[in-house]
Amino acid sequence: MYLRVVVICLLSLFILPNESSAQKRAKALENLGKFDTRVYHFGVQLSMNNADFFVERRFDPLFADSVVSFQNFSRPGFNIAIISELHFTKNLGIRFIPGISPKERILQYRLLEEDGQVELFEKSVRSFYIDFPLNLKYRSDRIKNFAVYALAGAQFSRDMASQEKVNNNNIGGDLTVIKIARNDILANVGGGFDFFLPYFKFGIELKMAVGLKNLLIQDNTRFSAPLQELRSKNFVLSLTFEG
Repeated sequence: MYLRVVVICLLSLFILPNESSAQKRAKALENLGKFDTRVYHFGVQLSMNNADFFVERRFDPLFADSVVSFQNFSRPGFNIAIISELHFTKNLGIRFIPGISPKERILQYRLLEEDGQVELFEKSVRSFYIDFPLNLKYRSDRIKNFAVYALAGAQFSRDMASQEKVNNNNIGGDLTVIKIARNDILANVGGGFDFFLPYFKFGIELKMAVGLKNLLIQDNTRFSAPLQELRSKNFVLSLTFEG
């Protein structure tokens, strides 16, 4: 009887500290434990973007013979933004992420000249956008220090380098500008991963932004006349740092 009591006491001396240390280790593994109880938080976002256009050709008999081929190409750029998020619940929040995003897109034409020669022209469309995206973010429950999320929303962008007021009649020739509207409205959809580190939350996010309006300003130059519509198409890979 006494031997049984002694054995139980000895076992408890080993088991209880181990259970206690296991609980401490479990708590230590969960970084930023109070993050989900906050009403709001802030952060920064650094991104790489790949900007392009959705292009719709204009089938005009006057230009059908002169345009031998047409292609558009994307170019890489970058984004810098400030994150502010309001939490509705631990899983749902609304994010406002104003920032800047320089972009370049290339339109390539092969045009048939009057002498029968085919000339290659590349028109660069450069923009410097100030972006104002507003997105809903739905995040999964945390698995220790990891979570996944999806987001969707809308974005207003203003091109501070827009050439929409350029008069191509005063330029002409190969220097003709492809004029696009200064303001753009886009729909955003994407997702990513959140990693809760000891001092901040680190995220990796992939997002697609699709333009909802036609940006082309038609002034019937040899470069704009073959086009019916230009809408934005952007892929954005982001790293987020939130605290």
